[in-house]
Amino acid sequence: MRLPAVTLVARDGKALPDTGILAPYLAELVDGLTPEGYDEVRWVIELRDDGGPPQRVKVLDGKPGKKIRTTLDRHLQADAENALAAAPGAASIVAVRPSTGEVLAVADGLGGLGAFTGPYPPGSTFKVVTVGALVADGSGPGTPADCPASVVTAQRTIRNDEGHELGRTTLSGAFAASCNTTFARLGVEGAGAGRLAASARRFGFGTRFSPGVPMAEGSFPDPGSGAELAEAAIGQGRVQATPLLMASVAAAVADGSWRAPRLLAPKLVREGGGAVPDPRPIPGAAALRSMMRAVVTGGTAAGAGLPDGTAGKTGTAEYQNDGSSHAWFIGYRGDLAFSAFVQAGGSGPRVAAPLAAKFLR
Repeated sequence: MRLPAVTLVARDGKALPDTGILAPYLAELVDGLTPEGYDEVRWVIELRDDGGPPQRVKVLDGKPGKKIRTTLDRHLQADAENALAAAPGAASIVAVRPSTGEVLAVADGLGGLGAFTGPYPPGSTFKVVTVGALVADGSGPGTPADCPASVVTAQRTIRNDEGHELGRTTLSGAFAASCNTTFARLGVEGAGAGRLAASARRFGFGTRFSPGVPMAEGSFPDPGSGAELAEAAIGQGRVQATPLLMASVAAAVADGSWRAPRLLAPKLVREGGGAVPDPRPIPGAAALRSMMRAVVTGGTAAGAGLPDGTAGKTGTAEYQNDGSSHAWFIGYRGDLAFSAFVQAGGSGPRVAAPLAAKFLR
């Protein structure tokens, strides 16, 4: 039986940009649709070759060219693609609506479905998850913290980028300055592996997303209590995430609940045989919003040209022993959350945050 053609359109029912960037995602989404959910059905009587009684057979007989609305926003998609054109290398921009989990735009220069399936170390953007564990346990933006240039914790020496140090500061100050030494130590001596893993689960790590386009779940393997825990607390070691997942992490802070990202309406997801996971409350989300705002107003993203009202977190994620790094910036502005990722881009503050600023502007 030949399946009827399906046309995927934007959330307003109009055609999506025909630039080819969305093509792999739309092709996968069409393949993932269950025909019964979108096609009219008729029954025919089929005579059996073995002489047995005839049987009713369901035949798909839908209307060719039926339009299926996605969650994608035409204007935001165009903005993301325009910003991506200026990226210094392979990059992606993913935008999500915090209040619903809808994917509003995906501009992907990583190849294939890299923005949704590519596993990358999230680096310091994962400190949102780490500070989430600390806040859930009673800490706040004003909690005293130390930010030395280097620290030894769990027999692992951790250093700050470019050797910066703040000395005695607050949790918010250390977060805004992205102090590796602060969060590696607090991950080991404060949160511990159990609380850190629980925070990662609240932010969507290890969760299967909605069906349709493949969406890789983030990886947070049990780091135990040694040096690996210190690395995990700053998004290194075996911690892996996709640009889509990290956009949803920023969205969770903005909304106060983590919502599984999706490209279709919940009704269509259910008709496709899937389910949208229930929202997961983020304890202390207001405190996290305050700290992410400080990153932009006076922290590592202060010079990136981000528009007023933006909050976020930079990330410089090492992926080789020679110091080669991916550049990250995740954040939100109003009911729009996003991730900007540049593969092998180096500095998050100098490369990914300005890319996000171009998208937002």
